[in-house]
Amino acid sequence: MTYADRLHPLTVFLYYIAILVLTMTATHPAALLPLFFCAVLLTCVQVGMKKAISGLPLALLLILTVTAINLLLVHRGAKILFFLYGKPVTLEAGLAGVSSGVMILSVILFCACLSRSLSGDRMVSLIGRRLPRLALLLRMTLGFVPRFRTRYREITDARGALGLTSERGAIQKIRARLTDLSILLTLTLEEAMDQADGMRARGYGLPGATRAVTEPRSKKDAWLSAALVLLLIPALFPLFSGRGEWNWYPLDPAALAPDLLLALSFAAGAAIAVLPAILEGKETLKWHILRSRI
Repeated sequence: MTYADRLHPLTVFLYYIAILVLTMTATHPAALLPLFFCAVLLTCVQVGMKKAISGLPLALLLILTVTAINLLLVHRGAKILFFLYGKPVTLEAGLAGVSSGVMILSVILFCACLSRSLSGDRMVSLIGRRLPRLALLLRMTLGFVPRFRTRYREITDARGALGLTSERGAIQKIRARLTDLSILLTLTLEEAMDQADGMRARGYGLPGATRAVTEPRSKKDAWLSAALVLLLIPALFPLFSGRGEWNWYPLDPAALAPDLLLALSFAAGAAIAVLPAILEGKETLKWHILRSRI
C-alpha cells in the first residue's frame, strides 16, 4: 500500500491537478527545471530506479524530437549556429525546443504518477455518482496501457509457441508485428464492449444507485489540503501577474536568475511537486525496513 492509497481520492486528484497546472504553465527555466526533477524523483520512487533508468532512452528521444522540430520550424533568434537550406538555425530555437520537450516530458511523468496513485476503481468512486459515464471511460482508459503490455506479451508468446513469428526478413517481421497489433486491438475492443455491457446489466449509472466503496476523509487529507492551498497561493502568483513569463527570443542570460519574489513563488511550486515524492519515499523506506525485519 502506498501513501496515496491512504488518502481520499479527491485529495490525490486535486494535488496532481495543481502540479499539472503549474508544470504546463511554467515557462521560466528556474520554475520548469525543479518541476522536472520532482517528476523524475517521484517516478523513481514509484517504479524504482532500475525501471526509471530503462525509460531514459525514450525520454531523451522525446526531448530530441521536440528540439529538432523547433529548430527546423522556428528561425527566430540572434545567435545563428548555421544555415540549413538557406534558413538560419539559431541557439534560441534549440533552447526553446529543449524547454518544450522538458515540459512535455514532465507532464507525461506526472500523468503516469497520477495513474499509479489513483487507480481506476478509486476514480470511479470519486466521480461515479455525478458523472458515471465519464468515470467508466476514465476507468477503461487508465487500464489500457498496462493491459496492452500484458496482452501483447501473451499474444507474442502464443504465436511464438505456434511458430507463427519465426519469419525471416524485414518485411515478414513487419507483417508479423502488424498481425500481433491487429489481434491486440481486437481483443481490447472486445473487452471494452464486454465491460460496458456488464456495467449496463448491473444497472451502473442509474438514478438512486448506491456506491459500493465509500472513502471517508481523514486528518491527513485536511493537512495536505491546507498545505496545498497555502503553497498554491504564492505558486500561482507568476501565472496571474505575468512576471514569470519567459521569452527565448532574444536570449537574455542575465534574466535567468529571478528576483526574490519570483524565487519564492517558484520554490512554492517546487514544494508542491516534491511533497508527493517525500511522502511516497517515506512510505517505501518504511516498507523496506519492516520487510528486512521479517
